[in-house]
Amino acid sequence: MCNIPFVNLAVSVMDNCSRECLAIVVEQFLRGSDVLVVLEEIKLFRGLVQQIQTDNRTKFA
Repeated sequence: MCNIPFVNLAVSVMDNCSRECLAIVVEQFLRGSDVLVVLEEIKLFRGLVQQIQTDNRTKFA
């Protein structure tokens, strides 16, 4: 049995004005290019945004 803990990483994209969730992606490994793909898909359906706010919260224990 493997003793390495299983860790999932998540990226969620929210509209701060409407509080609408535009995307949630959960994977074992996330690269910057994965985040870019999500943002490009949102751009296709919603258009460009004026501002992006990031929040790199600590992971839950």
